[in-house]
Amino acid sequence: GEYHDNPNLWKVLLKTRLTCRLSDLRDCHICVGGGFPFVSLNDLQANRASFGGGYSETEGDCAKIDICFCPFTLWVTLSIRGCPPEEVKAIVESSEDMDGSRIIECLVEDVATRFPNATVEFEDVVFAARKIRGALKRLLSPKREKEVKTERDERRIDDLRDFVIRTIGSYPGNEDIELSEQLVDDIMSVLLVMNNIERSDFNDFEPLLASFSEMLRTSDQATASRIL
Repeated sequence: GEYHDNPNLWKVLLKTRLTCRLSDLRDCHICVGGGFPFVSLNDLQANRASFGGGYSETEGDCAKIDICFCPFTLWVTLSIRGCPPEEVKAIVESSEDMDGSRIIECLVEDVATRFPNATVEFEDVVFAARKIRGALKRLLSPKREKEVKTERDERRIDDLRDFVIRTIGSYPGNEDIELSEQLVDDIMSVLLVMNNIERSDFNDFEPLLASFSEMLRTSDQATASRIL
């Protein structure tokens, strides 16, 4: 897998794309961590996770359907083939249930009934990483887990650097200031010593950044770096 858009989302690309008849969609399950069942696509189960979905896009002769399992812990895209995408779109969008909770019923009972040879293909799944942290650890080798943590921390540090520059520049009188690389590095060092980069909410740094900003009003950047 890999991070998808941000560190909170983990995208698993299936090495072998899995295909089944659309009429059998309710028999499909999504498992993580060596087979642990995470969600079921059987909308008739009494204890199933709630979900919503709808038509995403047309890609050649393929109709793409996005389904989100609530509360926003997993997203899966279904690729429907063997039937005209415009027909699938019309059937799905004609559903009276605007929140998309009938999407599986619509695909199995409406689309698959009308197009019995239609198939569904699974290409990738996107998880909310915090919901499957234990499973992710089992999926990754120790070496890859260390690499993933390093990559995530590097992204967080880059994001924090942007936050520092943007926040200090937002204070009155600092609009035109151009912070030196040395000063930014020194500010980052102070923040990273005081806080865990992985768990920090950047907004918690604002009181400190306000103090740094005040320091810049009375000192040049070289002096501010020596003080830090």
